[in-house]
Amino acid sequence: MRNIIIAFLIDILIGDPVYRLHPIRLMGDIIHLEEKCFLKEELSDYNKYIRGTIIAIFNIVFVFGITIGIISLIPKGFFRELFKIFLIYSSISLGDLGKSARKVREALDLGLVEARHELSMIVGRDTQNLNEERIVKATVETVAENTSDGVISPLFYAFFLGAPGAMAMKMVNTMDSMIGYKNAKYLYYGKFAAILDDAVNYLPARITAWMFLMAGDILNLNVRNARYVLHRDAKKHESLNAGYPESVMAGLLGVELLGPATYNGAVENKPYIGNNFRRIAKDDIYTANRVMYVASAFFVLICLFLEISGLRRVF
Repeated sequence: MRNIIIAFLIDILIGDPVYRLHPIRLMGDIIHLEEKCFLKEELSDYNKYIRGTIIAIFNIVFVFGITIGIISLIPKGFFRELFKIFLIYSSISLGDLGKSARKVREALDLGLVEARHELSMIVGRDTQNLNEERIVKATVETVAENTSDGVISPLFYAFFLGAPGAMAMKMVNTMDSMIGYKNAKYLYYGKFAAILDDAVNYLPARITAWMFLMAGDILNLNVRNARYVLHRDAKKHESLNAGYPESVMAGLLGVELLGPATYNGAVENKPYIGNNFRRIAKDDIYTANRVMYVASAFFVLICLFLEISGLRRVF
């Protein structure tokens, strides 16, 4: 638990610098190399699915096993614990997510072109034609969803399975972000990776929603509405998991999120979630960030309580 707290604090203080040998970047390199070697256009859909499934299972087992192996090679003591902290820290994206959202908010004061550029760094949708309202919505949605995928989920697996668990979770998440698309190229090859990502993030997404509600109480936001929107709208989302944190965030802010979005020139008609009590504003990005930070801190404190009380053994 000490390692998790240290890793969490380091991430808040300095974020997660981009460098060539970053563990998550290395995972991306592996996935890209596998795609070049094994995903062939002439393969049948069935063979694409089989190959993608075998590769996904191999990647998880490989990352979990290699992490345990490297840790075991380091003599017990300071350097072994330091390496574990480094791995857990590398799996968390709280600091960078908050910083990226703030950049979008600050860019909005400069102009739409600058804001669209900053937003394009953190979302997969087309941003070149978005107005201010859509930019703010996309940023708030990203903060909400990625609090689950990029903060609560890796912390959850680090707590129960240690650094190897956090690394395996990030491999699943990275596979989903690279090949888990429902398009002609990846529909079958990345199908199992997408299923795995849904399974791995099932509990963390719902825990994130609960943490958002607790954070809303502290920040004096509309928790009653958030509970209502959660129960009404969470399952409207195409994603099995993303609807939970996003619906609570919409409810806390009293705004409407989602709606039509364009990806690679194609419009996706996503359902609206939340209540349109007011028009979303630029500073809602700051509020979403505060919810994310408070919710994440709550989760770490709950993990600490479970550790100190001995209740962790129950799970």
